[in-house]
Amino acid sequence: FFFFFEDYARTDMEWEDNELASKSRKPAFEIIFVYSQSQGSLEVYFEGRKTVATKLQEMFVQTIMAIEKLPKTIQDRVYELNPLKSPEFTFNYGAGSGIKEVKIKELRFTLLPQARNLILKVKPDDPPDAIYTLINQFFARGHSSTNYYPLGMTQITQATISAVITDSSCKKGEVKKTIKITWPDGCNLKNEDKDPILRKMLVDSGLEVAYEESERESKAG
Repeated sequence: FFFFFEDYARTDMEWEDNELASKSRKPAFEIIFVYSQSQGSLEVYFEGRKTVATKLQEMFVQTIMAIEKLPKTIQDRVYELNPLKSPEFTFNYGAGSGIKEVKIKELRFTLLPQARNLILKVKPDDPPDAIYTLINQFFARGHSSTNYYPLGMTQITQATISAVITDSSCKKGEVKKTIKITWPDGCNLKNEDKDPILRKMLVDSGLEVAYEESERESKAG
């Protein structure tokens, strides 16, 4: 859906017949709404703050969908990245998804309670489990250590993941996608091309959860 809204009136100086004159105009600015009924998502593309995006979403569902309140399924997803700490973590995706390989490229750890950040990044040609070799070099798992920072006192607040997906339209027969997730609700995936497949993988792997589920887990912890 494409909408053009009226912006504030502006006055510009223009030349006309060798004379300088002021002319008033009311420019329009564009806002794009992308709604997916199957995925229960409503994305807004515009220049502005996220709080404004929520209000625009509410206006959309009230005007276009005739719904009083924003449905819970349309609210922003929340990402739980701490499961990536475990070397036993696996990305879940079906054989028919077209996904050939998934690899963690970079993790940002926030050290608690100081709130300092430590970023671990692997090389492009490293094996898929290389990130866990780095984690073991910098953190202590489940035991006290004076040489290593306790892994349990960290939170993963950003993850960069690469995925290779089959694509018959490409010469190589595959395409590489980079997923960047920032806790709590930032993700560069959209609802086009191969992105819905990767989004489903995040859901099936327990990395993307509903807001209410995340709230329950936080209170339980």
